Amino acid sequence: MCFICRVTHTKQWYNLLKEHYLCEQCAAYKRRYGKFRSKELWFMTRKITRNCSICDVTHTSHWYRYSKQGHYLCAACYQKQHKIKKSIKNTKTDNRS
Repeated sequence: MCFICRVTHTKQWYNLLKEHYLCEQCAAYKRRYGKFRSKELWFMTRKITRNCSICDVTHTSHWYRYSKQGHYLCAACYQKQHKIKKSIKNTKTDNRS
């Protein structure tokens, strides 16, 4: 468990004292600024796991807020909902004679 923010899972642990450890984020902050992270920064490190409200996908290039609070749409479902067509500027054209 991290001595500062009490997180229990992290990729790498850093030794602070004899039996006290720092998580990756707290150790990087201490190394950079020379002091421990404040309580306000503790909760900023947790990544939100999002699921699309329509197709239940977990990874997308961009997330959009859905009309229901706390719900999100993936980029594909957002475009379908708002009937946005992809631009054809980037497609290659065949210019054969």
